[in-house]
Amino acid sequence: LECSLKNPKLIGNSFFWNAKVGMNNPLFNERLSILVCQLLMNCGPSFLEEMFKKIVVKFKFQEMSMRAKKAYANEPRNAKDAAKQSVANSLTDLTNENLLPFSLPIDPSYYCTSFDAERTKVFDSKMVPIKIACTSSDGSILNVMFKIGDDLRQDLLTLQVMKIMDKMWLENDLDLKISPYKILPTELKAGFIEFATGEVLDGLQKKEGFGGALDRELLIKHLRSVIININTGEVYESEKQYDNFIRSLAGYCVSTCVLGVADRHPGNVMVKSNGVFFHIDFGHILGNFKFKFGIKRERAPFLLTPEMSHVYMKTNNEEQFKFYCTKAFNILRHNATR
Repeated sequence: LECSLKNPKLIGNSFFWNAKVGMNNPLFNERLSILVCQLLMNCGPSFLEEMFKKIVVKFKFQEMSMRAKKAYANEPRNAKDAAKQSVANSLTDLTNENLLPFSLPIDPSYYCTSFDAERTKVFDSKMVPIKIACTSSDGSILNVMFKIGDDLRQDLLTLQVMKIMDKMWLENDLDLKISPYKILPTELKAGFIEFATGEVLDGLQKKEGFGGALDRELLIKHLRSVIININTGEVYESEKQYDNFIRSLAGYCVSTCVLGVADRHPGNVMVKSNGVFFHIDFGHILGNFKFKFGIKRERAPFLLTPEMSHVYMKTNNEEQFKFYCTKAFNILRHNATR
């Protein structure tokens, strides 16, 4: 509470939302309620006004997400278009309610002055998450996701542990290019997610057509195409791209194996233009595997597909990949009681 009052914009914002979610636990409800009341009573009128705006906007985003889900249910043939139109209408209503500008709960330093409806996207997945394109007064755009239906505290916990693992590796001169992203739960099963930039493996497979899922050279071809496409801007040497990919692949193979991360499929892994590979969506962790018709869907302790292994095989880096995996795992084992 003392730290939150000293820096309400950053620490106070994070404390407020985490405490709000924690209030759902009857063991901590009373104590957390008192702490939140103390924060709001002593933080000053400007912070209080800002938090009021954030709470209202959060409720508006929840309504928006529920409408998008309803559009998917009511319009199965044109679900995506109906959901996107519903979101666009909700953003127009939100703009007309004089809540702008407001600072985003997930990034208090960013003040949203308008929304870009064209860049807004509704994802075709079970929980129908929404990507919202926020624009600031200087014209910069920040993409955030709002999701209802999953307990984002699991994702937050997984990413926090991965940060600790990465810190241990870096202390031992092992940089595995771990790429954690921001997550802010605002309810038990709702919250904001930082929009990760990169190509989803599932999307790359679909671009290749019918044989995309069977193409072993899929990722190699993608990394080469990125080098060609960005020659006018920042250029990444192919050797550096491959090194980034192999390091990050080893890091996520070890970390997801140790944490028992399940539900790994091409829609939950991404690769950046600089070659860094990373995982998203940690809804199933610590051995909480998915079953279908009584059969466990997870057959491997971590995700390593033929197109992934082809990158280090094709570039003669198989031994280097094994070295990164072995060293990373041994460092974690050595620090297991830390």
